[in-house]
Amino acid sequence: MSVDCHRRAHLPAYGFAGVDPSTGRKLKGFEFVEDGKETRWCVAGEGRQHDVFIGSAASVDKYPMTNIPGTNVAATIAPFTTSDNYATHDSRWGRGGWKAASTIADRDAIPAQRLEDGAVVYVVATRTPYVWIGGSWIEFITGDPATASALTNEVSARQAADASLGQRITDEAAARSAAVSTLTAGAATLTSDAAAEVGARQAADTALGQRITDEATARSSAVSALTSNVATETTARSAADADIQANLDLTAVSTATAILNLQVAFIERFGYR
Repeated sequence: MSVDCHRRAHLPAYGFAGVDPSTGRKLKGFEFVEDGKETRWCVAGEGRQHDVFIGSAASVDKYPMTNIPGTNVAATIAPFTTSDNYATHDSRWGRGGWKAASTIADRDAIPAQRLEDGAVVYVVATRTPYVWIGGSWIEFITGDPATASALTNEVSARQAADASLGQRITDEAAARSAAVSTLTAGAATLTSDAAAEVGARQAADTALGQRITDEATARSSAVSALTSNVATETTARSAADADIQANLDLTAVSTATAILNLQVAFIERFGYR
């Protein structure tokens, strides 16, 4: 009894490998249960594309299979009959492999998602195949050992260059990281020093302010004392001046009196003439 295996691939399944106990034939494929009925085995091997073994096989070791996302197929893609002439696929839409493009521009327009190292594109306009290696196209030439060797050397050189570039990028990143760390540490030190300097200047400003206040207070006291001394000195000098003036007045009176007495005495002696 045969079955179209790919139509059963969506059913719960287990991979298996073993021997058909009824025939001794090696089995390899997957097991599925259809509509809750008996176990059916979808078998590939022994030159037969599809086969079904109904029932259980004690000598078969089953193992769970991991589902692969995408459009799953259970056999190779092929036309229905040998008389069918249509293509099974279009190389333009596959990933990697051999492709064809009309021009270099068409080749360069192939998305990176459809390329992998080793993919080859034959450009009709230049009648030349190109191989995709390390993110760039290299002319693909066959039949000449020297050219093949040169191509191999070119690939090796590009791989070495890529590795060297990767190492330089890593080293540069490490150096920049170290520089950033040093700069960060320097910034922290500068911030700390600036804070200390600000604190010192604030303390110095406070001390200077206190000295200015004390000096102003002392000078104010000195001015007050000087003002008091000046007032006292002024009072004393005023009193002294008053005494001198009084003495001068007395002296003037005494002098006038003496003069008058002399005049009287002169008159009395010589008479008034």
